Amino acid sequence: MKERDERPKFIIRFPLPYKVDGPKSAGNADEKLRCEVATYIWIQDHCPDIPIPRLRGFGFSSGQTFTALDNVPLYSRVFAIPPLKTGYLLLDYIDRTEATMLSESWETHGHDQGRRMALFKGLSRILLSLSQTPLPRLGSFTINDQGVVSLSNRPLTLRLHQMESEGIPPAITPRTKTYTSTELYLLDLLAGQDQRLAHQLNAINSESDCKAQMAALTGVRATLHHFLDRDQSAGPFYLTFTDTHQSNIFVDHDWNIKYLIDLEWACALPWQLQRVPYYWLTSKSVDSLLQEREPRGIQPGARGVYVGL
Repeated sequence: MKERDERPKFIIRFPLPYKVDGPKSAGNADEKLRCEVATYIWIQDHCPDIPIPRLRGFGFSSGQTFTALDNVPLYSRVFAIPPLKTGYLLLDYIDRTEATMLSESWETHGHDQGRRMALFKGLSRILLSLSQTPLPRLGSFTINDQGVVSLSNRPLTLRLHQMESEGIPPAITPRTKTYTSTELYLLDLLAGQDQRLAHQLNAINSESDCKAQMAALTGVRATLHHFLDRDQSAGPFYLTFTDTHQSNIFVDHDWNIKYLIDLEWACALPWQLQRVPYYWLTSKSVDSLLQEREPRGIQPGARGVYVGL
């Protein structure tokens, strides 16, 4: 009988510049890496009950590398090898015997009441943990060359980097820009949609489509103040996972959450966004939530059950 290999396993991740760096966004790969590293460190220090893989080490394109001294034998400290010129992230490997991606069993077990409740409770506990630490501004955590973590990066989301990699001028610049007002942040997001219409070649399908999109943006600007609570525009803000979906959640057989991965798009956002249930609980896209057809996965009402917890 073959013995099980008990040696620790790790996974190394590299940012892909061709996916996030564009002609007008050089340095986005390094920004993405620094924000993810800082988020792992912040969660380990402030929300240790949130299950994430352990961060073992990381390095930046500048050649600097970081790890705990316990991970480095004496000889490697004395005879250091030349550093990599590529940023990386070294994490504990998640073995399939311990947990698998939720997406692998989503369609099969989406109607199982026991698994659903275990998932909902796990998601609720994560949000409750994040809500224990209010943050002073809207932004993302980052780490500098001295290894200091701070909330001093612009609110980094997948959509922001996607637009910039396509050559659309940055909507939020410089990278050190943070916000103490929800309204100012939302206005910059709307300005980003203006930039998309002006610079993305396939942003519109026709003249009427262009007019409809411009009218929608104008309408949002005109009515924005009706949807904002002026008394809480300056906070509180909380760290929010903006890219949580079935493939970023690892669960056991009973759908107890074991790990969350891919934290690079986490940022401090208004508290109201913590109350928005994940749309993917319905197995529908956002623009089809109000349609009458039945979803493929968890049935209608799942979001209500989740919020009710």
